[in-house]
Amino acid sequence: MTEKQVFGLIVRGLGVLVILDGARQAWFLIMRFAYPPSVFHYPFSLDLLYAVVVLMVGLALMRSPEMIVRLAWSEESESSR
Repeated sequence: MTEKQVFGLIVRGLGVLVILDGARQAWFLIMRFAYPPSVFHYPFSLDLLYAVVVLMVGLALMRSPEMIVRLAWSEESESSR
């Protein structure tokens, strides 16, 4: 495996962790209906927005890590080897 492939694997692994965090937040949103609204610090809409954004970022990291790999390894560094 080359360095680029290992870095891409790390980015995908980070994407899995981010998706798990988004899934945890989505679970908290479901469980939120069991308690009165006065218990929570943030309104439901902000928690929902956070869960959706985190899931989308995680999916982006999982589906297209090439974007981040290209930022880390530019074409110049490839040609200088």
